[in-house]
Amino acid sequence: MSISGNKSIVVRRVFAEDLDSELLMIKEAILTYPFLYIDIEFPGTIFKPSKQVIREGNLVINYHYMKSNVDALQIIQLGLSLSDAQVIYQT
Repeated sequence: MSISGNKSIVVRRVFAEDLDSELLMIKEAILTYPFLYIDIEFPGTIFKPSKQVIREGNLVINYHYMKSNVDALQIIQLGLSLSDAQVIYQT
């Protein structure tokens, strides 16, 4: 997929055995693409607020529910995207 000119998005599948070498590549790439976007996937939600709490929309309470779930669950997928100031992506 071309983004601008000859730039393209590259999707890399990384597993435990590849992690060290991929982190070295990220360390080098971040010098050219200093903006980092993070997407984390979790397997679900175990702590859920009541409908009343949701209706109230209290940001602090919502944060604590989210944090409780993040602390209790394992990450199942981590996505990183790097870009420069012109949003030319290096994924």
